[in-house]
Amino acid sequence: MKRFILSILILLTSVCSVNAQTYGDFDERLADSLRQCISVEEGDALRFSLATIIDYYFLRNIDSALLYLDILEEIEIAQGNSLNLVINARAEIFSSYKMYDEYISFVNEELPSLKEKKAYFMVFNLQEILTDIYYSRGMFNEALQTAQTMYEDAKEIGKDNYCAIAGITLAELYIKSNRPEEACYFTQEAIQHLMNINPANSFDLLFKSQRLSSAMHIEMLAGKNEEAIELGVYMLDYLAEGVEKYRDPEVAIYARRNSFDACALMANAYINLQQFDDAKKWLDESMQYYTDNQTPDYLNIYYAAWYAYCMHSKDYEKALYYVDLLYNNTAEDEAVSRNDILMGKAEVLLRMEQYKESASLYEHCVHVGDSLKTGEFDRQLSDLRIKYETAEKENKILEQQISLQKTRQILLIVAILLAAFIIVAILVWRYNRRITEKNKKLVAHITQLSKQEKEIGVLKEATEEVDKSDEAILFSKLEQLMQEKMLFLNPDISREDIAKELNTNDFYLRAAIKAATELSFGAYIHRLQLEYAKDLLISDHSNSRAVKDIAYSSGFNSLTTFNRLFKEVYGLSAGEFRRISVKFPEE
Repeated sequence: MKRFILSILILLTSVCSVNAQTYGDFDERLADSLRQCISVEEGDALRFSLATIIDYYFLRNIDSALLYLDILEEIEIAQGNSLNLVINARAEIFSSYKMYDEYISFVNEELPSLKEKKAYFMVFNLQEILTDIYYSRGMFNEALQTAQTMYEDAKEIGKDNYCAIAGITLAELYIKSNRPEEACYFTQEAIQHLMNINPANSFDLLFKSQRLSSAMHIEMLAGKNEEAIELGVYMLDYLAEGVEKYRDPEVAIYARRNSFDACALMANAYINLQQFDDAKKWLDESMQYYTDNQTPDYLNIYYAAWYAYCMHSKDYEKALYYVDLLYNNTAEDEAVSRNDILMGKAEVLLRMEQYKESASLYEHCVHVGDSLKTGEFDRQLSDLRIKYETAEKENKILEQQISLQKTRQILLIVAILLAAFIIVAILVWRYNRRITEKNKKLVAHITQLSKQEKEIGVLKEATEEVDKSDEAILFSKLEQLMQEKMLFLNPDISREDIAKELNTNDFYLRAAIKAATELSFGAYIHRLQLEYAKDLLISDHSNSRAVKDIAYSSGFNSLTTFNRLFKEVYGLSAGEFRRISVKFPEE
C-alpha cells in the first residue's frame, strides 16, 4: 500500500513541477506527504522517496534539496551503497544554480575516487560540464587541460562512447576559441567513434544522436556546411530507424527533439550557403518534430534561421516576430548575444521604415555595447592582473625550487667527488703500501745477494790455482783487474783494451767471461756498473747526488740505458731503491 501511495505522490510531483507557481499550495501539501513517507519508509523505498523529494526541491529550494541530499548520502554510506547517485545530483545542483566555485571544488575532489572505481561515464560527464564552467569564467588553460585529460583517458580506455565525448568536448572548446582547424579534426575523430557505436539499447541510441547533433553544430560553426548537412540527413534516417526498432514512447520524444535539432542545423547551414529555398524546406520539415522540451540553444538556431530567411524574403513582420523570440529565449547573462539580437531587430525596424524606433534601438545597442566593452576590458584587465600576480608567485616558487635543486645537485656532486677522492686515496695508499712492502723485501733480497756474491768471490780467491781451468784463471784475473783499476767505470772501455791489460787476446777473454757468467762482455761490464751504482745509492744517505750523476759516475753514458737496466736487474727504479735502502737501512 505504501509503494502505491508513493507512486501516486511521484506522479503528482511530476505533474506539479510543470507549473509550481500555479499549484503552490498543492506543492506544499505534496512535499509534506513526501516527508511523511520518508519518516516511515525503510531500505530501497526510503532511498526512492528521498530521491523523489530531492527532485521535487531541485528547482524550488536549493537548501532543502541539499539537506535531503545529505540525508540520502548518510543512508547510502550506512548501507554500503555506491555514492554515484548522490555525487551526480550534488554536481547537477551546483551546476544548475551556477555555484561554479562549489562545482569546481566538489568535482575535482570526487574525480580521483570515481576514476578508481571506474565510474567512467560519470567521470566524463562531470568533466564535460567542468570544461564549460572553466571556459565561461575565462579559465581557458584549465578548460583545455581538463578536455585534454578527458581525451587521453578516453584513448587509454579505448571505448568509442568515451572517445566521442572527449572529442566533442575538445572540438567545442576549440570552436569557441576561434580555432576551426583543431575543432574540425577532433569533430571528425569523434564522428568516426560515433559511427562505430551499434546501439544495444535506447540509451545508446539517444547518446549517439545527441553527440551527432553536437558534431553537426561544430561543423556548421567551422564553415563545413556541406558536411553538416550530410551528417544531418544521416542523423534523421538513424533516428527514424531507432524509433521503429524500440517503439518506446520516451525514446520517440527524445528522437523527435533531436530530429528537430538536426533540421534546424541543416536550415542554418543552407542559410550560410545562401540556398534559401532548401533552408525553407528544412524549416518546414522541423515543425513536424517540434516538442515542448526543445533545448534553448537549438531553439535559438531555429529562430535565427527563420529570421535570416524572412530577412532574405523581405517578410519583415515575420522577421520581427522571430527576432523577438530569439531575444526572449536568450539567457539574461548572455549580454553580448542579447545586444547583437537587438541590433538585428533595429535592422528589421529600419527595413520596415520605423526610423525612430530603429534609431532609438541602435542608440541603446551602442550604449550597451560600449558598456560591455568597458566591462569586458575591465574584466580582462583584472584577469591579466591576477594571472600576472599568480605567474610572478609561481615564477618565484619555481626559481626557489630550481635554486634548491641546484644546491642539492651541487652538494650531491661534491659528496660524490669527496667520496671518490677518499676511496681513491685509500686505494692509492694501500697500493703504495703494498708496493713499498714489496720493494723493501726486494731491496733486502738484493742486499743479501750482494753479500753472498762477495762471500762467494772470497771463497773463489781462496781456491787453489791448480783446481781452476785456464778460462777460470783468466776470469779470476779479470775480476781482480776490475776491482783494482775499476776499468768498467770508463764508458769507452773495449774488450780489446782489457785483453791487452791481461796479456791475452779478444777471443780468450770473451770465452772466459761466457764460461764464468753466461754473459756477453757488454752485459758483464753493465753488471759491474750496476753493482757499483747500487753501492753508491745505498751509501748516499743524504740524497746529495742525483740519480743521473750516479749513473754517469758508474760508467754509463746514457741515463735511459741505466734506468732500464737497473729496473730489469733489480725489479725497481734506482730512485725507489735508494729511498727504501735509506729509510730502512736495518732491514
